[in-house]
Amino acid sequence: MTTRLAAKRPDAGRPEGGRPGPRGAAPPAGGRSAGKPRGGRNSLLPEGSSEFLAKRAKEMGGLAVVGAAAALGACLFSYDPGDPSWNTAVPDGVAPVTNLLGTPGAYVADVLVQTLGLSAWLMAVVVAGWGLRVMRHAAPRRWTWRILAALAAVTVTP
Repeated sequence: MTTRLAAKRPDAGRPEGGRPGPRGAAPPAGGRSAGKPRGGRNSLLPEGSSEFLAKRAKEMGGLAVVGAAAALGACLFSYDPGDPSWNTAVPDGVAPVTNLLGTPGAYVADVLVQTLGLSAWLMAVVVAGWGLRVMRHAAPRRWTWRILAALAAVTVTP
């Protein structure tokens, strides 16, 4: 390109970022700023790995939510009114706890069944659905409204 044509271009003499550099300074070689590492923030990993790891972390978070929903479902599935809880006094060693999650599961299942009844199962289903959405990278929007709607659905259903 000749000097006359280069002077007419609006981005003439500017580095690739589009901002004008210091007068007389040449753009950095290879299109990168001098001193900046290749992967971004002083990274030892190759480019794109941070996005990859962020996606896997979201998937693991969604899997943890699905696991919590499965534990809640197992706790409700193995509910026994004879297990120890705040409403049932059972001496230690008299009867074994039949809940799959042990004594903590018996307490959680008792509270949920006593307060919500069969709607407690809806809680497990809703939480599992949210976890699956997070795993598929389609995280639910408007969390506050969804939590309020789930609570309303759980309290309204018999």
